[in-house]
Amino acid sequence: MLTTPRSIRRWLPTVFFLGSLLVSFIFIFGAVRSAKEQEYLRFQNAVQRKLVTLKERNDTFIALLQATRGLFAASDDVDRREFHSFVNQFNLRKLYPGILGIGYSQVIPPDQKSRVEKEIRSAGLPEFHIWPEKPERVYHSVVYLEPLDPRNQTAIGYDMFTDPVRRQAMQAACDQGSPIASGRVTLDPYKQTGFLIYLPVYRTPKVPPTVEERRKNLLGFVFSPFRADNLLDLITNQEPEARVDFDVYDGSEINEGKLLRRSDTTRLAPNYKPLFSTVVSMKFAGHPWTLVFVTKPKFQYYFSRNLLLLLVMGGIALSILFYIITFKEVRTEEQLRARNNLLRAVIEGTTDSIFVKDLEGRYRLVNEATAAAFNKRKEEVIGKTDKELFGEELGEHLLNTDRKVIASEENQDFEEQIPSGGEIRIYQANKGVYRDAKGTVLGLVGIARDITHLKQVENELREQTEVLKKLNKESQKERAKAEKALREKDVLFKEVHHRVKNNLQIISSLLNLESAALKDNEIIAAFDDSKNRIKTMALIHETLYQSEDLERIDFGRYVEALAAHLVTTYLTDPERIGLSLKCDHCSMNINTAVPLGLIVNELVSNSLKYAFPEKKSGNIEIRLIPIEPQKFLLTVRDDGVGLPADLDVSCTRSLGLRLVSILTNQLQGEMNVQRVGGTTFQITLSEQE
Repeated sequence: MLTTPRSIRRWLPTVFFLGSLLVSFIFIFGAVRSAKEQEYLRFQNAVQRKLVTLKERNDTFIALLQATRGLFAASDDVDRREFHSFVNQFNLRKLYPGILGIGYSQVIPPDQKSRVEKEIRSAGLPEFHIWPEKPERVYHSVVYLEPLDPRNQTAIGYDMFTDPVRRQAMQAACDQGSPIASGRVTLDPYKQTGFLIYLPVYRTPKVPPTVEERRKNLLGFVFSPFRADNLLDLITNQEPEARVDFDVYDGSEINEGKLLRRSDTTRLAPNYKPLFSTVVSMKFAGHPWTLVFVTKPKFQYYFSRNLLLLLVMGGIALSILFYIITFKEVRTEEQLRARNNLLRAVIEGTTDSIFVKDLEGRYRLVNEATAAAFNKRKEEVIGKTDKELFGEELGEHLLNTDRKVIASEENQDFEEQIPSGGEIRIYQANKGVYRDAKGTVLGLVGIARDITHLKQVENELREQTEVLKKLNKESQKERAKAEKALREKDVLFKEVHHRVKNNLQIISSLLNLESAALKDNEIIAAFDDSKNRIKTMALIHETLYQSEDLERIDFGRYVEALAAHLVTTYLTDPERIGLSLKCDHCSMNINTAVPLGLIVNELVSNSLKYAFPEKKSGNIEIRLIPIEPQKFLLTVRDDGVGLPADLDVSCTRSLGLRLVSILTNQLQGEMNVQRVGGTTFQITLSEQE
């Protein structure tokens, strides 16, 4: 059936409808996906803003504590009135909401408890006492806390070291020399959740280099308590239409028992499921926090309204919407003031000299360290030139270095000698120019560090190096003499061993000549045994003569030569007796090797002569193993006919066995004889000195 134009027109509305639905679906899908991605980026940006705000708050609070520590560094004795005036200038309630105050806890030994209580009572706190009472223990009690309102008054005298959470943070701050926040604590008297930040105060102007010195020089801590809800609510509500909220947990994991702050969103709607959420770990004053960020219902509504707008626009035309969201942080006057305070605290808190000069060389800004280096007050330095402060010659020299920096417009380092307190101090200075907003050079800024002690140490090291070089040269001469003497000694020892070996060979040759004229077989056998014993000793001296080490002998190598000599001496057909040697890694001195070699000679000779009569075949095993330091186990075993049953080895008339017993005793050893399957001699012995 052919399709007519009329039938086609009938289906056009359906086709357009379906096409429109398809296009709308594609558009809506893309729009929803794009919107959700945009909303997620908006959520992430909101999270980052809050994290930045937290970081800025953290830096500001630490700067306040560092400035307060600078007060203690600048004064030998800070009283309550001075501390009150210093903290009061910060105007904490107005400019730094969330912080409950700034305090100082003092390290108080037990024997000074009464004295400290008396001093503070006389300073205007008549009811002051250190609590809780802990006899014979060092106290870390709160002596100052400003503003001294009714809430803070309840903490005066409290020994914070009695609380494990506070103690852990205080110990970490002391050992690290840096500000550390505590874990979750309960702030009295209203039982509110919060935390504290501690910064150690030491006796020395600088932080001691080691943990031991930091603990030894600890005076106390400047600290600030914070009510978690107040501080974190301010961060949440700083945006007029905040659509992101967050929970804060103490530690590196989500634990309801360590909750610092519960958001309004999760508190008011426990079963609420946010559109977006994320978990962020951070460190606040060196202490780990876990933050769970969630979108508020307002954020959900805002997303739905945008989705409706996208659907309307998608129905009008198919197009791609590009959303560009630019977020710009506006710095408020309080933030600028906080940054200025932070800069001022950094400048005044450092022990290095920091100064600013104009193009005429007049000081426009100096910190306390600079004034102290000049042995003057800051007011006496501001507006003066170096010539006015140090005289014409030194002033002209310093002015010339300033001119070099300004002319080059680059940072330069100088070593400068400055009179201070009746002596000359050496400073390492770094100077550079500073400009206005248009780039015009207005003057120079510099920072200088006192390196006088370092220079003294360098000079001492240089002198000590020269002494060491001289001693080393003399030591090398003495060493050369000793090495020459040692070589001469080795040559002498080798010559001695060579002559002893030759003399023993001569004695053996004389015995050969004597035995040739004898007729009695028993006497001839005795002569042969004596020759073997002499050969045994001669082999030891020959081994030492051929060795690199003249003090110790490789007994395995020696036994191998001795056994080969005995086999060729007593056997005409050496192949019928199997010889097994196991004496690896056994070395000893000659005082031990000579008697032990004679023992091996006697036992192996007896086996070769008597264990295998009528030319029987068999095996002989010689084994020497170390069992303890300077202690050995000798085993000589054969599988021959064995010793007679009635033979008592310890009381025999045989010269050889008696000699074995005597030498065993000489080596402080013990001998054990077994007669099963042949004869086995086991001798434990000790190396002789």
